[in-house]
Amino acid sequence: MGARLRSNEGMVDRCPVCDAESTPRLQIPNPFLETIDPLDVNECTSCRLLHVSNEVTVADLDVVYGRGDDAEWNSYYETTDFEARAKAERAVADLRALLAPTDLPVVDVGFGFGHFLEEFARGGPPEVIGQEFSTVPLARAEARGIRVVKELDELEPGSCSAAVMLDVAEHVIDANQTFREINRVLAPGGIVYVHTPRRCMWDSLAAWLCRRGIRRVPLVWLKTRVSIAHLRLWSDDALQTSLERSGFVVESYKRELELSWPVRRYIHIYLTHRVPSAPLGRLLELVLASLVAVPLRLGLLRNKAIVVARKRE
Repeated sequence: MGARLRSNEGMVDRCPVCDAESTPRLQIPNPFLETIDPLDVNECTSCRLLHVSNEVTVADLDVVYGRGDDAEWNSYYETTDFEARAKAERAVADLRALLAPTDLPVVDVGFGFGHFLEEFARGGPPEVIGQEFSTVPLARAEARGIRVVKELDELEPGSCSAAVMLDVAEHVIDANQTFREINRVLAPGGIVYVHTPRRCMWDSLAAWLCRRGIRRVPLVWLKTRVSIAHLRLWSDDALQTSLERSGFVVESYKRELELSWPVRRYIHIYLTHRVPSAPLGRLLELVLASLVAVPLRLGLLRNKAIVVARKRE
């Protein structure tokens, strides 16, 4: 996470991406890890990255992501299957259109349930490799006959033609280091393809309201955007800066609407799951989902960045 530097006025947070001063903004409850609760969220004064400034370790993330058993994993991915497969299909189509003929494999960084791995392998060469540190997805991918690694440093320098990060760049502890490691394993001219949440106008509005003491509703929104599972909310400047500092040239940067869950699941998880009456909860979910659908259809939420960057030669 961001380094802490001493000054005459005490401890000063630095942005983990651009190293500019990072200002404390708000605290967010962390029900998933009581040893880091609440989460301190800072905002970079230069690149406007919103990020968790607590020290978070791999062991902490192992606890967070390792809580579930097979049944819980199945339940989660069944709920998100349609959105995850659509995202994987688009990523495969985009990447195959960009790849030059090569025998070098593609690596899926943080592959999760393996939708991209399956979809890409279905189209034939080159080989696709999965990287993931969580035990359950590693075992599942290996059982399907897919080559997997737990860490990127298991791959040789220049051994891959492309890397894919689908909703992963917000999870890693040190994004700059991860991008540098991806750069290392890519051949000259290799591609990194990134889908990740981006800071949109609704995030900025919620943060602005929180700074003015209006917290209850804005915090409900921000808890879906910054958490122990989403250690940073990328601004456009921050993401491009991180890639460029890691040896990439950004070739394409798109701002789009892309949901990882059905709208009603977001509403249930963050709003209505504590409603004592199940019928009333379902009714509220239907009403709120209908209301949310309006700004979505009007294109007023561009919550994802879809980025293509190429290794600098």
